[in-house]
Amino acid sequence: MKKEIADIRKDYMLQTLDESDVEDDAISQFTRWWNEALNSAIDEVNAMTLATASKDGVPSARIVLLKDYDERGFVFFSNYNSQKGHELEMNPRAALVFVWKELERQIRIQGEVEKINSEESDIYFFSRPFGSRIGAWASPQSMVIDSRKMLEENVKLFTEKFGENIPRPPHWGGYRVIPSIIEFWQGRSNRLHDRLLSVQHPLSFENGNMPAHDEMLFIIIHQTYELWFKQMLYEIDSTIEIMKQPTINDNTPELQTVVHRLNRVVTILKVLVHQVDILETMTPMDFLEFRDLLRPASGFQSWQFKTLEAKLGLQFEERHNKEYYTSQLREPEINIIKKAESEKSLKYVVNKWMERMPFFDDMTNWKDFKGVQQEQDIHPFWSTYRERYKNSLVEAEKDNLIAFDAIFIEGKESGHLSAKASRAALFTMLYRGYPIMHLPFELLNNLLEIDEQMSTWRYRHMNMVHRMIGTRIGTGGSTGRDYLRDALNKHYIFKEIAQLSSFLIERSKLPELPSSLIRHLSFNM
Repeated sequence: MKKEIADIRKDYMLQTLDESDVEDDAISQFTRWWNEALNSAIDEVNAMTLATASKDGVPSARIVLLKDYDERGFVFFSNYNSQKGHELEMNPRAALVFVWKELERQIRIQGEVEKINSEESDIYFFSRPFGSRIGAWASPQSMVIDSRKMLEENVKLFTEKFGENIPRPPHWGGYRVIPSIIEFWQGRSNRLHDRLLSVQHPLSFENGNMPAHDEMLFIIIHQTYELWFKQMLYEIDSTIEIMKQPTINDNTPELQTVVHRLNRVVTILKVLVHQVDILETMTPMDFLEFRDLLRPASGFQSWQFKTLEAKLGLQFEERHNKEYYTSQLREPEINIIKKAESEKSLKYVVNKWMERMPFFDDMTNWKDFKGVQQEQDIHPFWSTYRERYKNSLVEAEKDNLIAFDAIFIEGKESGHLSAKASRAALFTMLYRGYPIMHLPFELLNNLLEIDEQMSTWRYRHMNMVHRMIGTRIGTGGSTGRDYLRDALNKHYIFKEIAQLSSFLIERSKLPELPSSLIRHLSFNM
C-alpha cells in the first residue's frame, strides 16, 4: 500500500444530520440540501456520478449533470446510443451520487430508470446553446472516431443542413431515475458519519427474487408507524418540557396544553391500532412470499417506539428480555434509547408535579375538617379516608388495607410514584368534580389511556403475528408470539396510577371537605 495515499484523510466537522431536524419526505430533504449547496458557491453543483450496469451486471460510471428533479425523480440527458444508453436499455436501473465536499455531504440515490416524454426532452433541448444542439448531432457518443477533424466536419455538415433551426435528434433525450432509495450522508468527526436513509422499494422486486405484491403494503404501514412515532415523540418531549418546571401556574394555559397534547398522543395511538386492520388484509401466504427478506429485523423493531417507551417512563430494568430489546439496532439508535432512559421521563415529571399539590401542606385549609381522630404523623383527611376505605372492604379484600398503608402512608410499595404523589393522584380521582381538579384528572386519565392504547396495539400485533406465522420464530429473531405476550404483560408504564382504582370508595362515603378547602378547589367568584 502506498503510504502517501493511505495517509490522506480529513476530519469532518462542519455539520450534523439527525432525524429530529430533517424534512418529512426525502425529496423535501433533497431540496433543502440542494438550496444550501446552491448558496455555497459550489462549482457545478448539479454534477453527479451516474452508475449503470450491463445486462450481465458489469458496472460503469461517469459524471453527468442533473437538469431537473421533482417528486417523480431525477432527470439527466444523454445520447441514447451511448454506452449508458445501451446499458439502460438492457438493465433500466441506476445509481446517482452527489458529492458536495465543501459541505462535507453526499447524497446517494438508487432506482428504476425511464425515458422522459418527447415534449419534456424538446423543452430542454431547445433551451440549450447553439453549439450544444449541434453537438448532439455531430458527436457519435461512446464511439471511437478517426480524428478531431471528423467532429469538426460533422459540425459544419449539420450547421449547413439545419441552419439556426436545429431539431432534437431522435437518438437524444432525457432519462428519469425514479428513486427507491435516497441516502443523505453528512461527514462527522472521527469517521462517525451521519446517514439518513429513505426506502420505499420492495426487496422482492430486485433481481433474483420473486415479486411479492403485499410487500409494498408492509413497507407503507411500517413507514406510516414511524412517522406517527416521530410525532408522538415530539408531543411527549414538549409535554416533559412544560411539566419539569419547578411550578406550573394554574392561571396559565400550560396544563391545558399538556392535556391537549397528551390527548393527541392517545388519538394517534388509536390510529395505530386501526392500521393493524389494514395490515391484516394480507393473508399468511401473502406474507410468506417476502418474509425471509425481512431478516434480521422486523418493522416493529423500531428504535423510535423504544425511545417513546423510555420517554414515557419505561426503565431498562422493567423491560422484558433486556438483552434482546436492542439487539437488532445500530449503535447510534441504541445510544438514543439509552439517553432517553437516563433523562427525566414523563412519569418522573408527573410524579414531581403531583408531589407539589398544595392542599395538604397548609393545615389552615383543614381547620374545619370533621373526621376521625388523627393518627400520629398522618394527615387527618387520610386518617379518615383510611378508616372509611377499611370499612368498605369485604373479608376477601382485607389485604388491600396492607397495600393501602404501603402505598399511601409508608411509601414502601415499589414503583415510580412516591407516597405523596400517590395520595395527590388518589385525591384527584376522588374529587375530580371540583373545577380545579378537572385538568389534573384529565392528565391522569390520558396517561391511563396511553397505556391502554399501547397495550391494545401490542395485543393486536401479538394476535397478528400468531395468525401469520403461528409458533415460528419472528422476523426480528424473537420467540414470536410468546415474546410479544410477555412484553405485553410487563410493559405497563403507568400501572401505579391504574391500580389507584383499587382504593376508591363510593361518592356517598367520601369525607366531606371543609369550606376553606372548597374555596381553593373552585373558581374564584
